[in-house]
Amino acid sequence: MSFAVFLSHSAGDQSLVGDLREVAKRIGCDLYVYTDDPQAGRNLADKVKERIEASDVVIVLLTNLSASSGAVQQEVGLALALNKPIIPVKAKGLNHRTLGFLLDREWIELDPADQAGALAGIQHSLARYKSIVDAQVVILVLLLTAILIGWLLTNGSPRASRQALRGPV
Repeated sequence: MSFAVFLSHSAGDQSLVGDLREVAKRIGCDLYVYTDDPQAGRNLADKVKERIEASDVVIVLLTNLSASSGAVQQEVGLALALNKPIIPVKAKGLNHRTLGFLLDREWIELDPADQAGALAGIQHSLARYKSIVDAQVVILVLLLTAILIGWLLTNGSPRASRQALRGPV
């Protein structure tokens, strides 16, 4: 099971996408960038919605280009509606009021003079969310195992259960 990350950004901010992809790959995350997934004829809004729904975390890259993008604002709104964890990454100098619905959240500042610092912050945040999801998977497996053991103890062996389903011989 892969840890899915959706990147909400402006197509004009492609220079950062490669670095973000490397950060995600380093810790075992699958970074989805819609431009990497061409599907001629497919409704773009449906494709993006489907990927946000399937994501574990959404990174929102807020720059001068993306802060005024209607598509980015819609992606943020959908992620919030779906209760997806959001990691806002705000370009240094960008008016914090452009964060919109993300105004009340902590963000990672993207400083062109210290891009490595922002990437380290993104990696740390992704690793933290990934460890939470990994722990939830372990708990789910343990819970299902306990249910199966309880069922086996209550109903006997699988062979006896199959015989009981067939009825008297």
